[in-house]
Order: sequence, then structure tokens, then C-alpha cells
Amino acid sequence: MRVRGPLLVIVAACGTTSTPATDAPVRGSASLSWVATGAAQPISWQSLPADIEITKITFDYDLAQGGQVDYTLAVYRVDATLPYPSLPGGYGDLVTLHPTFFAAPAHWHQELDLTATPLFIPANTQLACVSSGGSDAPTQGLRSCVVEYQTHLPGDPRFRIFRIPYFDVMRLGGSFVTSEYTAAAAHALEVKSVMMYEGVLGTYTGCVQHLDHVGGVAIEEHCLPTTTKDLQTNVGTVGVEPLDWTVTGSEAIAASCAMTTTELWDCAFYLIVEIPPDTLVGAENSFRDYGNVPRPGIDDWCAMFVRDLAIPGQRDLLCYAYDLAHNITPGTACTMAEIAQTCTDSFAPAACMADDTCFSPPR
Repeated sequence: MRVRGPLLVIVAACGTTSTPATDAPVRGSASLSWVATGAAQPISWQSLPADIEITKITFDYDLAQGGQVDYTLAVYRVDATLPYPSLPGGYGDLVTLHPTFFAAPAHWHQELDLTATPLFIPANTQLACVSSGGSDAPTQGLRSCVVEYQTHLPGDPRFRIFRIPYFDVMRLGGSFVTSEYTAAAAHALEVKSVMMYEGVLGTYTGCVQHLDHVGGVAIEEHCLPTTTKDLQTNVGTVGVEPLDWTVTGSEAIAASCAMTTTELWDCAFYLIVEIPPDTLVGAENSFRDYGNVPRPGIDDWCAMFVRDLAIPGQRDLLCYAYDLAHNITPGTACTMAEIAQTCTDSFAPAACMADDTCFSPPR
């Protein structure tokens, strides 16, 4: 039951700086942090001038009875050479978690250990930990988010997030709407782990699936523990669940979220996948598609999402992004086709896919 509004709010931030470059590559490590208490605060974005790898994310929150929040690590880019909008989905939502504390006041603590699969974040990417809390009394307690990172060095493995579904889907009734990713030509998709957003009041079981093809049957499945959230209990969040899947050929990955609920619900999955080692290092690695998003399937999915699933606030954000991308005065109304185009463009192919120069040596 996501409490995300059209524009999320975040707390004032402070961070440490990366290790200065020297003649030889040096492995530096540091952290970025966000801390707040009381009412909701404006978003505070931070960026670093060098490529980094996120090794750990730690969320903490003092919640009063009745407190439930979203806590997100979001990214976007204003770099003119590779812009990417700030949106609740696509490649901009690295992870969102949702604790619900209805039984009693308590402290929520969640560590996401990414040491084995550090997330590659290209230089000059804007990052922010975003909390939906502060708008009501149970969520005005002390909250913090710490992102630990290390310098990316040549030869390091790189990892990124594939979100399912592509964009945030909130529904009253109905069934879970998945999205799919496939192996790219000549490059297997290595799926290493999964995290889950659990926005359900009721009983639910979230699963990720390795399919024999897009829309096909499951070759293997990994389900998180069946969980019940209600108005009498405190329920935290699930951390990083390890996987070790190799998706090849026409195979795909998808997800399911079976539930029993009468409330507005919202499930999402964050799959950590390896960027193929021979992919040339660059900002596109984390913000563009290298053949893993089915086409033209993404066009159909985005049209369906905008027409049938998106709430007004989501359409407004997609329209805002469309206006900015096309040098239109923000706030100018968009057609449904233009809003769907923003969704599709959020998964744009890497520029190097056009001339097959994404990989070293070129195929």
C-alpha cells in the first residue's frame, strides 16, 4: 500500500567525498547520508564526480504506532550528454522498501549488503534517499539513510537494477502486473539477487521467475516467505535474497505477487543483474537498455500502463518529463500517446546498439 505522492520528499543531506585520483587507480571508499526528523523535508540530491559502486544501503526509522513509510534510493541525471528523468520507476528507482508498524512504536533497521554485487553508478549521477514520512505524526520520528560506496576501478564487475514491474503499479483488487527482461543476443543475463517492495495489507507471496520465453512457463522460481501484514502487527522488510540464475537465448525473467487483500496494494521487485563484462564502461551502463527489454513489447506495456494503471500523479510526472525532454514549458498538457512515449523512452536502447559498438571488442 504505497503512500508515495506525485512528488516524494526527502531530508537534508550530508556526505563524504571520494578519494582523490592519483596516477595509479586507488580504491577509495566513503558514504553519503541523509538524516531528518519531524515534518517532511525537500528532496536533497547529491552526486559524485567519479564512477562508484554502492556496497551497502542502511535504512533506520523511529516509527510511532501506526507508522508506515516508503524509503527509496532514487537516481537521475541532468547531464546533457545522457539525461535521465526523476521518476518512480524505470532505472531511476534503485530500491524502495515499505515497513508497517501498527502494533506499537518501534525502530526499523534494514541493511542491504551489496558487497558481492555492488551497484555501478556512473559519475555525475544524482542520488537521493527519499522518505515518504513526515506528513503524519506516526512517521515524524528520526530517520536516516546511509549509502556506502567505493571507487569503481577498471576491470571491476558491474551490476545494475532491473525493476519489475517497469513502473510503480498501485491497484485496488486485480492481479499483479509483471514486466519481463530477456537475455541479449550473445550475452547471457546473470541474475544475482532480488529485493522486494511489500506494499500489501493482507497475506502475500512474492516470487521471481525464470521463464522459457517471454510470456512462457517457469523453468525455475524463487519465492520469498509468505507474509501477513495487518493493523495489529509490526512487520519490517526483507533484505537481499541471493539468486544464481543464468538466462540465455529466448529465456526471460518475470515476477508474481499472489495475495489476499481488500486494500490498495503495491508489489515490486528489484533484481540485481550483472552488466556483461565486455560492455564498454560508461554512463549508459546504468541508464540504457542493451537488448534486455523486449521490443516492441515495451511499447505495448507502456500504453497499457498509462491507459489502465497509472494514477493521475504518475501521469503528471511522466508528462512533466516529456515537457522537459522536448523543451516544452513544464505544465503543458500531454496527450496519452506522449505520456506513454515517456514511459517507453525510460528504457531507450544504448546509443551504441545502433552500430553494434557496445561491447569490446565490437562483435
